[in-house]
Amino acid sequence: EMVHQDADMADRMLVSLSALLRDSLSAEQMQLRPLRDEVAVVNHYLTIEKIRLGDRLQIDWKIDDRCLDVATPMLILQPLVENAIVHAIARQRTPSTLRLCGRLEHGMLVLKVENTVVADSLSISGTGIGLRSVRDRLQLLYAGQGQLQVRDSEPGVYIVELRIPAGALRSRAPLPTRSIIGA
Repeated sequence: EMVHQDADMADRMLVSLSALLRDSLSAEQMQLRPLRDEVAVVNHYLTIEKIRLGDRLQIDWKIDDRCLDVATPMLILQPLVENAIVHAIARQRTPSTLRLCGRLEHGMLVLKVENTVVADSLSISGTGIGLRSVRDRLQLLYAGQGQLQVRDSEPGVYIVELRIPAGALRSRAPLPTRSIIGA
């Protein structure tokens, strides 16, 4: 449908979709990758959502360049960003901001996903599968040293903060995941 309305926009959407699919089906996937690669995948996802939501989605990146080479679990940010879009931003008619922040703090990589919310919109929530999955992965990879905190104490803002040891797994060889290609 979009090809008939705006061919350039449809092309951008297809390029982002193919990049997401290629990344998720890659036979060479590793448990960890540089944050810059994780950010690139999230950016492809956000390109699709920006086309879908238009002006209702405002994106603000505040990631310190020093964080970009830190080993980060694959697809750790995408479910958090998707939750913000699905459970908050897409449900609002007014423009909403999604802010992605990253910094190094006391040997930890601190990643935050913040989104604006309308009063009472948190009463309609999901099943918690995305957050539970992220917590479980952090436990498996970092044995209690990684953390996921959810805060909605600020009026109109929902914050998910992820803390990952910045050097804990960098020296180890990343663990390959089981590929679904050729399985």
